[in-house]
Amino acid sequence: MASMTRAGVRPYLPRPPLTSVLTALLLFGPGPTRAAAQETSGDEQRALDLFMEAEQAYEEGEVERAVALLQEARTLRREPVLLYNLARAYETLGRIDEALAAYEQYLVEEPDGSGRGAIETRVTALRRQIAEREALAEAERLARERPRPPPARPSALPWVTLGAGALSLGVAVTLGALAWDAREDAENDPAHSTATASLALAEDLALGANILYVIGGALALGGAIWGVIDLASSDLGEHAEARLRIGPGLARLDILW
Repeated sequence: MASMTRAGVRPYLPRPPLTSVLTALLLFGPGPTRAAAQETSGDEQRALDLFMEAEQAYEEGEVERAVALLQEARTLRREPVLLYNLARAYETLGRIDEALAAYEQYLVEEPDGSGRGAIETRVTALRRQIAEREALAEAERLARERPRPPPARPSALPWVTLGAGALSLGVAVTLGALAWDAREDAENDPAHSTATASLALAEDLALGANILYVIGGALALGGAIWGVIDLASSDLGEHAEARLRIGPGLARLDILW
């Protein structure tokens, strides 16, 4: 952090030895009259003590404490160098708005300081950071306020397919039962001609049942899988749970909302 001197601040230079800082602080500002010196010596000494405490706190990483000490010192002595050190401390804490304000006020109070060019460069950089931060905040605000697209609704086609599969399976069961009856009739019919016809009918019915079992099962399973995927990809999928159970002689889909 910078040191208090009669000539001002030399920014970003190594801190001078402690004794040099003390000597410089005791000499800063125009020499007061004897009466004024008696009135202000207490405040001046207190400001000096606070300045030194702040410098030590800053070097030890207690930056918040350094800020508080520098602010108290500013109430006693309006030295521009205190503003510079405050700005450095604010930057360390990431409080760039306050750092910028302190740098700008320092330039007002110390217009002819030897480090003015470096500080003006820092002021420009801080203004750019603040502008970028505000632009990002505005973009995030607009993104939050942008209307959301209408929620995606699950399609009915998967469930139509599932229903067609279930219907096919139902017809297959019916044909299977008829085939069984026709085969029993063929076995119990004493007449060869009618028994042969019943057996042929039973085989045709059984073939139709088997075909419908395959088609219906494929449609039902495909529709169920399609429906689960479609449901999961829609907004309703956040609040729904689908369970497909397949076992011997069983295919069941449960949807819990």
